[in-house]
Amino acid sequence: MLLVHSALSDVDQALSRLRAAGLSPAVIAGQKIHFCPVLRSRMDYLVRSGFITSKDRSDGIVVIGAEKEPVRAPRVLAP
Repeated sequence: MLLVHSALSDVDQALSRLRAAGLSPAVIAGQKIHFCPVLRSRMDYLVRSGFITSKDRSDGIVVIGAEKEPVRAPRVLAP
């Protein structure tokens, strides 16, 4: 699975939740981008909520790759 995720949305928590769901996640790419129109329209809220400072103008976007961990076959013991 590939998931595009904003750094404003607690990447570490997303990784933990994916692990808890039995997946093996990792950040495989990332880039800084300027705020899109939607984020710019919500800047007052984001500043008041402590997600950004009034001087922030960019977000980090990451791509998280996650795979289901392989199921290990049980060892069969000889009688």
